[in-house]
Amino acid sequence: MFKNYSLLLLFLVTVLLSSCQKEDDVPQTDYAIGSTSHFELLDQYPNGWIKQGRYQLSGNPTEEFEYYENGYIKSAKVYASYPQHHLYMEVSRSEDNKPLWSKYYHPDGELWFETAYNNGLPSIKKVYSEAGTAIHTYTA
Repeated sequence: MFKNYSLLLLFLVTVLLSSCQKEDDVPQTDYAIGSTSHFELLDQYPNGWIKQGRYQLSGNPTEEFEYYENGYIKSAKVYASYPQHHLYMEVSRSEDNKPLWSKYYHPDGELWFETAYNNGLPSIKKVYSEAGTAIHTYTA
């Protein structure tokens, strides 16, 4: 008796599950990248990847990016808001995502320090001040 009841229950569950169908009218999720109130899409590659974009808060850009077609960052500018809105940092990277150079700035726009990279590793760093320029070299 218990065996017949189990078989009947298994049969009913099988029929119930086989009658379920996926609804075809469910909207597909849109993964397209577009501009928002804080991100401005400036340019795209034909494959859909971002070519240029800018994050912007309260009317001033906070970050600007340029990308390679493979999605890696080509260059970036990062802005600081304290003590005033100013360009704080610039970086450049190779197509295989290794750093090429970076520059950091004081709020008055003067170059603070810059670093050059060789094969993704720091090679020369120059620090600028009123006392002069300090040059640091790195060896592998």
